[in-house]
Amino acid sequence: MPAELKLADNWTGPQLFERLENQLAGDYLRDNRSGRGILALVYRGEKAGWDVPGWANRVDFDGLIEALRNRWKTISYKFPGVDEITVIGIDLIRRFT
Repeated sequence: MPAELKLADNWTGPQLFERLENQLAGDYLRDNRSGRGILALVYRGEKAGWDVPGWANRVDFDGLIEALRNRWKTISYKFPGVDEITVIGIDLIRRFT
C-alpha cells in the first residue's frame, strides 16, 4: 500500500491538496496492484494555519486534515482504480490529558 509522509509545517495548503491528487492518487496509485493509499501529515507546531483552496478562511491542523479528507471524497470518482485513500494527521504538540 503506497503511503506518503509529509511534514505539514513545510507545505502550503494548496501544495498538500496537489500532492493528494497528483502524487498519491494520480501517480503512486496508478499501478493496478495498488488500490489503497495513506497520506500521513505530521504537525510540529511551527505553522499557525493553512489556506484551503476554495475556502475564505485559514484552517488549523485539524481543519486541514478534515479538508483533505473531504477533498478526497469530492475527487475520488476521477480515480476509478483507487479504492480508498486515508488521510491521517499526527499532531506532535497535542498533549494527552
